Amino acid sequence: MIGKSFANAFENIGDFFIYTIPRICSDTKYEIKWAWQRVFRGFDDRMYWGYYHDNAIQTLAVLKWLKEHRVGSAVVEECDTAGEKDIHKAWDYVLSKMITAFEAAIAKEDLFIVDENGKYNPEKTKAEYERLDKIWKEGGLLFIKYYNNLWD
Repeated sequence: MIGKSFANAFENIGDFFIYTIPRICSDTKYEIKWAWQRVFRGFDDRMYWGYYHDNAIQTLAVLKWLKEHRVGSAVVEECDTAGEKDIHKAWDYVLSKMITAFEAAIAKEDLFIVDENGKYNPEKTKAEYERLDKIWKEGGLLFIKYYNNLWD
């Protein structure tokens, strides 16, 4: 197994020099342009191409930071706490649901499930998409509901 992947690496070394290095060189001008846009505008053109996805990645990072570095806790409704009575544990539970929701939103982006033969499986892909969408909707509603409580 290791020998095969090692051999594949050497087979693909030519692709690295033929395709990857020229691509890096040609994309450098865009990376510089996008960096300047982020400095002066706060975001770059790539946000237009898939705002929901880029925003989900940023929001997920912030939610994880808030959960890890939380100083205070929001008062949450009992129906959102899964029976938790402690206010801090209840808020952690709500934050966890939001984090899971944004992870699901990101996972839905390029969902492509293959079967054991390596062929695309539309039924499994659809089922997984629906499962992730249910998680997203549940946590997304909590995100909207407690949006003004997302502070340190």
